[in-house]
Amino acid sequence: MKKILFLASFCVAVLVGAKDNKKIELTTFIKDKVEISFTKPLYCQEYSIEPWCTAGSLINDTVCYDPNNSADRDHAFACMDENARLTNIFFCGRETPRITQDVSFN
Repeated sequence: MKKILFLASFCVAVLVGAKDNKKIELTTFIKDKVEISFTKPLYCQEYSIEPWCTAGSLINDTVCYDPNNSADRDHAFACMDENARLTNIFFCGRETPRITQDVSFN
């Protein structure tokens, strides 16, 4: 995620600099704009997703959140659910398998 943030920030700066015909030095940009630090310790949890159509294939992912912030934790868990949903769509073409027979509980 940090790499994507860096790349996106760099591309925007280059485009803005190119638009204004200004030359941007990379070292100054990195030093001034992309220094990210976390003051609170984050809890990182690794989990695995098994797409329903590829039995035995696991995709590992990691979410990090502040354990003292319930909204942050809830957001991380929602991201886990969304990532599982998107993984199934990507690998299987849909979120869940289609039920082709009537299931009755008599």
